[in-house]
Amino acid sequence: MKKGRTAVLILRYTVIGTVLSILVFFSISFLDLLYDLDTFSPYAQRNAFQFDFGVPFTYYGEQFIYTNTLPVTRFNFLNLLMDCVITWLLIALPYIIYKVRKRMPKETRSKDLIDQSEIEL
Repeated sequence: MKKGRTAVLILRYTVIGTVLSILVFFSISFLDLLYDLDTFSPYAQRNAFQFDFGVPFTYYGEQFIYTNTLPVTRFNFLNLLMDCVITWLLIALPYIIYKVRKRMPKETRSKDLIDQSEIEL
């Protein structure tokens, strides 16, 4: 396979993996928001006047105060960035590695990084 073609394929896999990780990130954030909005359940132990979302780091939250009709909001950009990076590492990176290894010739793929005959027991 030519080097230019390989670079284009890796770029393509990176873009597809990034789109997949964005979809997973939005889905997880939406499910986390739905979990916080479930205040009518008799089993809900969360405060009805406050919700936070972001998994694993909370990056956005709102809190309603009794004396004010507007919510007090807080946003943490660093936590959002860490959540995005973690999601990308868990979703896109394995996808890229899998697709690149799948395109490799079998003889290259089956070789170990360390030749087993050189290992002394």
